[in-house]
Order: sequence, then C-alpha cells, then structure tokens
Amino acid sequence: MGVVQSKRKWREPKSSSSHTGNHNGNNYSTGDTRSTSSSTLQSFVSMKHSTSLSSSITRTKCVRSNMHDKNSLAKPDPVSGISLSQRTPSRQSSTQTSTPEPPKAQNVFAAFQSNSYFLPKDWEVNDRHQALHFALKALYGDTVTSAVRQKFVKGARILDIECGNGFWIMDLATQYPECEFVGTAESTDNVPTNTLLPNVQFEIYTQRGPMPFEDNSVDVVHMRALGLSYTQENWSNVLREAYRILKPSGVVHIEEMLVTPTGTALIESFIDTVRNIIRSSGMNYDIALTQPLLLQNEGFQLVQKIKKKIYLASSPGKLGTEFTGVILRGFELSRAFLAPRMGLTEEDYVHRVEMVCAQCVRNDSHIYWFTNIGMKPSDSSSSSSYSS
Repeated sequence: MGVVQSKRKWREPKSSSSHTGNHNGNNYSTGDTRSTSSSTLQSFVSMKHSTSLSSSITRTKCVRSNMHDKNSLAKPDPVSGISLSQRTPSRQSSTQTSTPEPPKAQNVFAAFQSNSYFLPKDWEVNDRHQALHFALKALYGDTVTSAVRQKFVKGARILDIECGNGFWIMDLATQYPECEFVGTAESTDNVPTNTLLPNVQFEIYTQRGPMPFEDNSVDVVHMRALGLSYTQENWSNVLREAYRILKPSGVVHIEEMLVTPTGTALIESFIDTVRNIIRSSGMNYDIALTQPLLLQNEGFQLVQKIKKKIYLASSPGKLGTEFTGVILRGFELSRAFLAPRMGLTEEDYVHRVEMVCAQCVRNDSHIYWFTNIGMKPSDSSSSSSYSS
C-alpha cells in the first residue's frame, strides 16, 4: 500500500525518562505509580450505587424479559454463581413482561456515559489506541525507551506490527522526519488515510506467511499489546520473522499489559474465567511473563526490561483512570468472543465488565505493563525461515 497522509497534529513527547534493566535479562527495572491522593478513587467511590459483589449484582440494569422465565431465573450465573432469581427485580412495573432494549449507540462505548450504574456519568469516551498511546507515554515519560531511541538515526527504517490507528508511528514520524516508518495492519479499516507525512506508509499483512520485508532491512520492530493476537506458536513465528528482517544490532520493542487485578470475588472469578477461555483457544493470557524467554529462544539478546505497576485508583493524575479505560475498552471489544463462552448475552457481559472495572478502582487494584527490548546480535546473519 502506498504512502498515505494525515492532518492530525501530534503532541511532542515530554522529556525522556527511561529505565535500563540488567543487560543479561535476569531482572526487570521496576516502577510503581502509587500516590497518596487520587481523583480516580474519589470518582468511583463516590458513585451513587455501591459496587460490592452483592449490591452490584442486585442493582444491575441488565434485567430484561428473560428474568420472567422461571428456568432463566434458576440458572446460575457462570461467573458469580448467583442465579437471576436471587437478584432484585426490575424497578419497572411487575405486570410488564419485557424491558425495552435501549437504542443502539453509534459509538459502542457511548453506553458507558449514560446507561451505566457502575461507572461515573462523566466517563470519557476515547479511541482505545489513542488512549493507550498517551497513557503509556505518561507512564514511561517517553514514546520509546533509551535503548530504542538511539536507533532513530537518519535513514533508519522503523516497523510497527499491527499498528492499530497508527498513533505510535505518527507521533514518532513527526519527531524523526529523516526516518522511514512502516505500519502493518490486517486491513485498512483503522489506519489513517489522509496523512501528510511523507515518511509514513502502511502495508497489509495478514499473519499468513512471511512479512513483506527483505532480510536485514529494518532497524526497529515495535509490537504493542498484541498478547492475545497470536497463539503461542504464532508468537514464535512472528518473533522469528522479526529476527529475519532486522539488521544486525537491530532491536525489537515489545510492550505488553498483564491484567490480573485482585480484591473481590467478582474481579478474581472474572479474570480466571477469561484466562481459561483464552487458554482453551490456544492463547496465553499471561503471555507478558513469557515474552523474554520467547525472545531468547529466537536468538535475541535481552538488552532492556522494564516492569511498571499501575494502581487503578491511587496512581497520580489521571493515570489510573486512563488505564482503567484501556482495560474496560479492551474487554468490551472482546464481547462477541467472550460473552457466549461465559454464557452471557453481550449486554450482560458489558455490565459485568463495568462492575469488574468499578470494583478494581474501588479496591485500588493494580495491573502491570512490561517492556522487553531484544537485540539481534551484531555478528549474526539472518538464516531463520517462517514456520507455516
């Protein structure tokens, strides 16, 4: 696909703040975002409706006509174990046999602003990729780590695999006009189509076969939040391809989130259920923990490892709110896949996700972000082949 253009203005990054880990790859450089005050905690805790397990379930708005079916009432919820008959009836008239479905919102996240009992009424609706990009930029203090930024020299070729809406590429392309940036995507649905940047292009790559790049032709390969995009085997294939196309001393930059919050039975049972569903589909929910080993297995040298702990209530500024939004949107976008496997309708599933996220904030649960930088040895020549 040829060069495409965008009129979006991009914010310059704040001053660099990188954390270099042990170069032998044994230890993570760690960071903790906890602070003593939080507008996030106040925002969620002051909600009109309680988000404890029992009160969240009894106050849920996902009460529809199937509640009047005795068989439905007796069926236990697959996550909470509570049957619908144990829940508080709808506030509508008892003579009414059905609850009208709300009109479908143009934005799939719009319901979070107006229809949710569990999230603040002023919950912001942003593009998930955009929100994630700027949340990570705030977390790390920069768009890339020091080990990666030194590769951005004149003529360098930078590849972003599954680039989403292209925010990472566009941000860096404005800073490094003498570097070439290429983003891959499975379709053109989400990538920018009106960029004015001559050093940016996007390519279609469907994960079926080798990447459309020559051996030893790329300086940096970036991968962000792709943990559940690949099976364990496909992860090995993708990293093998990254090794092939990277120049000697080129680096692969992997950013991955580990969402394992705790604090209530609902939170923990929901995460365990999702983990089991993901595992049964051939993927690894906790892939962030194994990525260093995957890199080493494909011949990379680990040169930088960073582990960040983000508290969803007590992190400074809006950091907790931003990452809570990222988690919520990520789970919500997976509703077509996860809801039927949980035995829930999509509407019930969305409300379940809202309850989980609200309880995470109420309990100041935390998540982790991992960054792993692998370097192709300088004395290597690419000999790996793609495993089909």
